[in-house]
Amino acid sequence: MGGPPARGPEVFELEVRAADELDSGWLGEDSIETGPPDRPWAWQAPQWFERFSHAPTAFVVVALVIALGVAAGISIAHPNQPLAAPPPAATASDPPVVLDPSQQAIATMVAEAQSPIALADYVISDDSRAGCRPVQPPDTDPVQTIAAMVGKYEPTFTLRDSAKGIEESGTCSMQLRFTDTVGTTLIVTVSPPPNVITPMIALQNDDRASAMDIVADVDGWRVEVGAVGQPGQLPTQNELTSIATDERIHW
Repeated sequence: MGGPPARGPEVFELEVRAADELDSGWLGEDSIETGPPDRPWAWQAPQWFERFSHAPTAFVVVALVIALGVAAGISIAHPNQPLAAPPPAATASDPPVVLDPSQQAIATMVAEAQSPIALADYVISDDSRAGCRPVQPPDTDPVQTIAAMVGKYEPTFTLRDSAKGIEESGTCSMQLRFTDTVGTTLIVTVSPPPNVITPMIALQNDDRASAMDIVADVDGWRVEVGAVGQPGQLPTQNELTSIATDERIHW
């Protein structure tokens, strides 16, 4: 029978230190290799390193494959790389999104009616609206005139707050909010000509709330009257239309 298998050349890991770093703790008996006196720093390779140097080639290949797999996983999970392709961009052939003007109007009205911010007069400084006009006659307050008119149609409502938009040339807009004892809010918004007006009636209902919005063209004046409240508690369509078309609604 043959003798033990031939051993390959031994591999050493060298660590060179300056002379002033050498101390007795670093150069212990177990770390010094017996050999010629000109190699005091050399040390023998530990047993695990020696065994690793004789490991089968397949083990090294498997370790390499695992390392590449981990690296690939890190690359895939990198936050700068999207996990999925983005949706295709819209092209010129796609039809444009058209908003229903009645639903847009009622949504705006509901937001204004339910806003907790109190209405207040404000000044328009750029004098850009040609239709702003002085109140006629000079001693008449259009807020009180409109509030009295609404009270004739809806005596259970009281004025909550109001706002006027004013330029040097006159009053440019008016908005009044009313409430009743059951929590319904009625809101009136008026602006003088010129206006681009689409007369409409919009309704919105669910189990908890109802809303109705009416937009009218009164001789070029845009008048919007809306109501928001519990189901079955709103003024009727005819009542809101009567307010919107009353001649006292504008100044």
